[in-house]
Amino acid sequence: MYSSANLHELFNSLLREKWGATNQSNNEHYRQKHEDLSRYGMPKEEACEILGVTRHASKEEINQAFKKLMLINHPDKGGSKYIADKIIKARQTLLGA
Repeated sequence: MYSSANLHELFNSLLREKWGATNQSNNEHYRQKHEDLSRYGMPKEEACEILGVTRHASKEEINQAFKKLMLINHPDKGGSKYIADKIIKARQTLLGA
């Protein structure tokens, strides 16, 4: 049997071997990645990907991309409500609205 301390060390050694990282650096990576979540629960990176804009897109570029995608995906026009919701959240995330 392994003790708790031995399991922790075994886990960290496997991380270092496989990923060159420790549990602490993985926690830091997770924190940094999810620190970017907006109040809408969507990372800015994902919002940019959905709208097809860069992270430094202007308000005008974001709104143009939003309108273009919503014309295609609006539920009243036969589009998916799920996709429309994602597009709306992406716009809100990037504009901070």
